[in-house]
Amino acid sequence: MFETASEWSEALFKLLDWMVDAKAYSNDSVGTLCRWFGQVLNYFENGTTNGIVEGINNRLKFIKRLGFGCSNFDNFELKGAICHIETILY
Repeated sequence: MFETASEWSEALFKLLDWMVDAKAYSNDSVGTLCRWFGQVLNYFENGTTNGIVEGINNRLKFIKRLGFGCSNFDNFELKGAICHIETILY
């Protein structure tokens, strides 16, 4: 449905139909979609996701794990900024 729906109104009906069908098999997934329904429909409005933000968060968590045991926050902040710049450049 994400590739075939051309606008949010069409996606709304497809998503609701899928949720009715899926409720018997995966009630947890349907519950998650209910909580985030507006945000999911926003994808169909402009086609953007939060993938870039999730990537930055993942990289910052990785840097945090690399710095385990270090007590200097300034170095952590600098590593995070450098990592973010690398993400933008590449």
